[in-house]
Amino acid sequence: LPFTVIGASLLWVGWFGFNAGSALGSNELASTAFVNTNTAAATAALGWMLAEWIRAGNPTILGAASGAVAGLVAITPAAGFVSPMAAILIGLAGGVVCYSAVSLKPTFGYDDALDVVGVHMVGGTIGALLTGVFAATLINPAGADGGAELFGKQVIAVLATYAFCGIGTLVLLVIINAITRVRADQQEEIVGMDLSQHSERAYMLGASDSVALVREPRPAMAPPKAPGKRFTLVLTGIETDAMLTRWRALCQNGSTPHPPDFKTIYSQVSTVRGNKFRFRGGDPQQMRKGLEELFKPVAAGVNAKVED
Repeated sequence: LPFTVIGASLLWVGWFGFNAGSALGSNELASTAFVNTNTAAATAALGWMLAEWIRAGNPTILGAASGAVAGLVAITPAAGFVSPMAAILIGLAGGVVCYSAVSLKPTFGYDDALDVVGVHMVGGTIGALLTGVFAATLINPAGADGGAELFGKQVIAVLATYAFCGIGTLVLLVIINAITRVRADQQEEIVGMDLSQHSERAYMLGASDSVALVREPRPAMAPPKAPGKRFTLVLTGIETDAMLTRWRALCQNGSTPHPPDFKTIYSQVSTVRGNKFRFRGGDPQQMRKGLEELFKPVAAGVNAKVED
């Protein structure tokens, strides 16, 4: 969460140069774009938190950061063409609509870890369409006044952008997929991309991982001693789907604290495939007992055994 706030703050400050800098000079138009950018980001953050408060019962810092980014995206097409009052409305609409779009992600079931569709695509669409409503030649004589004609042109521009980006992305994905696999399977997603694809982690939850970072480098002919013997635990007495659902829930951050054994086990697990947990180290019997305790709430008769 702290890194999310830092990232959103850097985006907010950097966006001033992005929008105001498009005026290509230090002039009145640049000042207008600067003010509109800041105003829309602030009101979008408020709009997102308000929608979050109404729907979930409380606003969050993550929501404020996401809303601010949604506002920055929404105001970008309009920054040099609308008044600050219009920027307030665009930001508010961007925050509320983008929150609603992100909330629909589980319904549609698409992969979007960074909410690019919900924030950037939807936010950009809102901003482009509302430019056709609020644009004023009083603000920018080089533009046009908002109305049905300009709104229609903005709709066509948005659809053309969808077509160009959609077809271009599809072509690139087909080419990349022919060279290497694009999609990760469910087990790899549960384990996490860092571990399943790169065999590394951004954050270390166990002491053994911290020790592994300071091992003395050895030549390739004499590889370093592993921190522990690798082994596999096989779970029985539980359906695979129920097991994966439980493991996925444990791997997510939530309001309920993790069971005591989870961090110890998680720090040693390298892969999860079906009902098999592959461990990079640790005491097999300790891991076996801990794994059974983790899954007993969903399967009282669960049993773990070390695979030969």
